[in-house]
Amino acid sequence: GALAIQSRVVDADAAWLRSLHHAPTALAVAAERGALEALEGSCRTAVGAHARLVGERLVMTVEGLTADGTVRWRREGSVAASASDAEARELGLELGRQIRLEAGDRLIVA
Repeated sequence: GALAIQSRVVDADAAWLRSLHHAPTALAVAAERGALEALEGSCRTAVGAHARLVGERLVMTVEGLTADGTVRWRREGSVAASASDAEARELGLELGRQIRLEAGDRLIVA
């Protein structure tokens, strides 16, 4: 899972703080945040994004549902596990855009 740590500016480069950074988790979080951004994910949208490392790939599944759950849209994709956070985010954005394009207004609760 993801963990956020808030620190003083003067501590931002502290070795103990850097030691907590886990690159594979950061990559998955970047992808998931990209998808949620594209889907305008909030407490009012039935959407989900899950990225995980499978071998040498970051594999991502993104779903959106109608408010009543009767219709579901699902997309999957992957990038190399060595991809940058920006590339992972772009994967999430693209999968989210695909769902938005197909689902349109049915995805968003008024």
